Amino acid sequence: MSDVRPIDAHARSPEIDLSIRAAWLYYVHGLGQEEVARRLNLSRSKVTRLLSQAREAGFVKVSVEHETVESLALADWISNHFGVEEVILTPFARPEIADRAAADRAGRQAVGIVAANHIARRLLASGRITVGLGWGRTVSEMITALPALSKPDLTLVSLLGASSNDDGSGSYSLALKFAAATGGRAHTFAAPLIVDDPAVAALLRQDGAIRETLAIAADSDFHILGVGDVSMDNLYFAAAGLGSETIRGLKEVGAVCEIAGRFLDRNGRPAATPLNDRTLGIDHETLVAADVIVLAAGRRKAEPLEALLKAGIPRTIIIDDEVAQALAERAARRGEPAPASA
Repeated sequence: MSDVRPIDAHARSPEIDLSIRAAWLYYVHGLGQEEVARRLNLSRSKVTRLLSQAREAGFVKVSVEHETVESLALADWISNHFGVEEVILTPFARPEIADRAAADRAGRQAVGIVAANHIARRLLASGRITVGLGWGRTVSEMITALPALSKPDLTLVSLLGASSNDDGSGSYSLALKFAAATGGRAHTFAAPLIVDDPAVAALLRQDGAIRETLAIAADSDFHILGVGDVSMDNLYFAAAGLGSETIRGLKEVGAVCEIAGRFLDRNGRPAATPLNDRTLGIDHETLVAADVIVLAAGRRKAEPLEALLKAGIPRTIIIDDEVAQALAERAARRGEPAPASA
């Protein structure tokens, strides 16, 4: 068992937080250094150095003392309760901000920073690699926070069609932004985000260029996606030109979650809506089969994320404290085993 000594928040750095995660996995979970290296996408020699740094800094004694221990324990609970392979919580306490929009922005930025470091390590530990990219403000924050790196053998493929209402958070725009930040190549989806008729969408999926994009997406090494709720706060509806009447219809059929333009009910099943057939992008089966990283921030993402976890789609989730606490509270209200703090 280990203790993590609290340190001044201003003294934190991604390296310190990484050393604490390595110490947690090694000392608390009892994993070997090879397994820790695999979990964190690092070399074994890097893990050895991180463990040494944690000991020398006094974070590791008989136990690991650090203010992120409670967050790590909550991450373990989420992983075990929902059967998700890896859960990463932001190590930054959300600032006290009265303005809800500003507070949500701070949460997205925190998740973006943590996700950027995690994804950069995965990219640098790989050779030639293809990454599927969804959309959303938190995914955009991740790209903004990426450390400087050159990855010319990286291909970014957009997982959805494009929209004339793209505010810079769409899959098309983010693939270009990610490619510019890394020196990689963007393979964009040469189709509209949504069409009026499912039959038209089915015909478009037979187009050679679209078939090629869908094949590249299905063969990607991993996907990076945001998750949305069924409300006008979800940018999907503005991008697709859909309004409150569509949202009412989705709620009537039990939809609570949007992921890559696909709608799920609270049990993680595809919702009975024609929007699933009208949206051009990767299908539900591809999502379930892929190595998916989902980013989420803010309490309102708890219900859609829970549906997503029940669907078994993400292998990794990177979330803030608000989403994590809300997941625990929802489980406690249902009488399910939950952390004592919920």
